[in-house]
Amino acid sequence: MVAAVGLSLVACSGGNGNDIADHPQAALSVAADRTARDKTVKMTFTANAAGLSVATGSGAYDFKRENGRFKLSGALLSSFDIVLTPAKIYVRTPNGPKQWAGLTQAELESSGSGTFLSTLRSQIDPRQTLRNLGQTTKNVKVIGKEKVRGETTTHIRADVDLSDAAIAKAPADAQESLRQARQSIQADSYPIEVWLDNDGRVRKLAYNLTVQTATTTVVLELYDFGKDPHIVIPKPGDVKEGLN
Repeated sequence: MVAAVGLSLVACSGGNGNDIADHPQAALSVAADRTARDKTVKMTFTANAAGLSVATGSGAYDFKRENGRFKLSGALLSSFDIVLTPAKIYVRTPNGPKQWAGLTQAELESSGSGTFLSTLRSQIDPRQTLRNLGQTTKNVKVIGKEKVRGETTTHIRADVDLSDAAIAKAPADAQESLRQARQSIQADSYPIEVWLDNDGRVRKLAYNLTVQTATTTVVLELYDFGKDPHIVIPKPGDVKEGLN
């Protein structure tokens, strides 16, 4: 039944949002596809913990090419200019002849600094968060209608399910990241709020992650769907490979 309603929501090109309010679980199940349909999106990002701005910034993402660029700053970190590609994360360096440092996923996982960057990547790369909406959400509840950047949206609250049963049902390539999330927060779920526009696209999402005793609130806003994201991959001659 959920799959059938989800397919009907995908087929629908627009509307007044009543289908989303009536079938929020189904709407979430196709939200990632609906959000990526226009190929590109611009984003803002904030992360706050204990009253401090851990990170704030803006950027863009190209779902077709799986590339993104973000500029971030915050009370607890220096300014970051980051470019994401499927193979690497590039971080602009303030000094030296090379303007960028390029790191593979293996290098991220083998370094303390890389671990931080890997965590940061998982928060600003929208694909995994969007994919979780339809695959592992439970306790879905409609809060009401709200405006986000002038657009009418349906506000939905849910929990991302990190139980063994939920992870087993997720696609194989998503299961390890879900296990890592569960290990980090030491819990089987975490709350998430989503604002879907009348086309079923995610306009805003917010979630809380508690690691030990520190809770971080992450908020993403998505807008300007389908516009040129102006993402430029660093040229090889401008890149210093690795962290050293």
